Amino acid sequence: MKHSILIVFFLISNVIEVDTLKVLLYQTLLGRSHIQFSGALVDSLVEKGHVVDKLIMEWNPTITQNGTNLARKVIRIRPRNMESPWTKMFHIKNPLLPIRFRFTDEAYLETRRVFCEELLSQNELLEELRQEKYDVGLISLYDSCGVGLLYLIGIQSVNCFSATPMTDILSWQLGIPMPPSYLTDTFNWDIRNKNFGFFERLSNIWYYTELMFDIDYINYGEQQVFEAKIPGFPNLRSLIANLTYIFLNTNELLDMSRPVTAKVKYIGGIAMGAKKSLNEEFERFLSLSSNGTVLFSFGSLAKTSIFPLEVKLSILRAFSQFPEFTFIWKYDDIEKDKGLFKNFSNVFLAEWLPQIDLLNDNRVKAFITHMGLNSYLETSFAGVPVVAIPLFGDQMQNAESAERLGFCVRLVKTDLRTEVLVEALEKVLFQPKYAEKATEIASLLAARTMTPQEILHSSLELSAGFPSLSQHLQLASAEMSAWTYFCIDVWLVLASLVFLTLLLCYKVIERYHTL
Repeated sequence: MKHSILIVFFLISNVIEVDTLKVLLYQTLLGRSHIQFSGALVDSLVEKGHVVDKLIMEWNPTITQNGTNLARKVIRIRPRNMESPWTKMFHIKNPLLPIRFRFTDEAYLETRRVFCEELLSQNELLEELRQEKYDVGLISLYDSCGVGLLYLIGIQSVNCFSATPMTDILSWQLGIPMPPSYLTDTFNWDIRNKNFGFFERLSNIWYYTELMFDIDYINYGEQQVFEAKIPGFPNLRSLIANLTYIFLNTNELLDMSRPVTAKVKYIGGIAMGAKKSLNEEFERFLSLSSNGTVLFSFGSLAKTSIFPLEVKLSILRAFSQFPEFTFIWKYDDIEKDKGLFKNFSNVFLAEWLPQIDLLNDNRVKAFITHMGLNSYLETSFAGVPVVAIPLFGDQMQNAESAERLGFCVRLVKTDLRTEVLVEALEKVLFQPKYAEKATEIASLLAARTMTPQEILHSSLELSAGFPSLSQHLQLASAEMSAWTYFCIDVWLVLASLVFLTLLLCYKVIERYHTL
């Protein structure tokens, strides 16, 4: 009956013209790709006729963009009289360190608490937001302050968005299974394309069990902030479990194969702009070699200028072994290191790349990338094979996914020797199977029946019209304790019965021998 009602609601929502919605979008600002994705959501909704306000938690103070010019208003929150704790994160200081991000990292938890305290201290802002009477909210879930804020100001229909694929902590809080037999930690820097052996599966079971028990601890700082302001404030984990939809900046084809629910909506590509003509400088670069060009970029967050000198030289020596190709390297401090490149005539530097335009030019034959999600999406839609050097975060999983799809050679960031790079480039440039797989993936992505914009609009409008929709889509596992979810009590009873049975058998045998 519930499913029938939902179908009717969906049909009505697509037949009747939807009134203008008033939307509040809450953004934790980690990097440029995150603000670009949320900005694309804002622009798409405004172009559809809705009104959107954007609240930005400025975790990363180096990102000054708002991601949109169409929001009605933009509010930026930053801690007063102190530096953002986010700047202490290891990947900001040295992205080549072989460190595995964990949701219990001290700097991460401190960032969540400090920014939430700052937000809730602004009583005038909170009252202003409450008086707006928003129809629907969109939150990023790298913290839990957003879901608490939306509850506090009375927004009943709450959805979330992620500039990365589904994270482990979000899966658990929504009750979505993470089978340890074939899924591992999203941020495991050493994840490889292979079947898990016994000890890897054991490690996965330990990690997921630990994560599930850690969820309340991870939310603890913000929970305390809310309870200090409003005693008896609802459990933040319960509020997260009741989200309606989760909009992911990826495509089901490009994501790791995993269990999902009807709450999960794939809208990867919504932030990609249309291809434009190249300027004279890049036209000149691409015309220098009849064999083609290779792009090299680690995105906006990782500064290649701070890489060790031996790593830079190793990369340049690898490029010099392909004199028939031109290499364009996105480099953040050209003036500082220009002397380093003077003897490498086939390498050209640029502080910024029109990446979409370049990838969609057939003279570009390969892409060396950190495999941030935007880069992963752009190269996949363009059909360009990849040498992936993931550094941190979801880049590990993105590289693993592309490797499984067959158009990527993945390297480990701690082993960037010249011979390793040369071997990887020889594969993607000279073995046709990589380009063929890349073309196949691009064709599949182009054949989608619904655009990301259509998925976003229809889902969000339905969510706003029926705030109870989240309950109909809810998994029972979303609010289970680890004890219940893993049936620990059942296994203990079964183990006890087996033990008692064996003990009884032993006693019977012992008694028989004494007769």
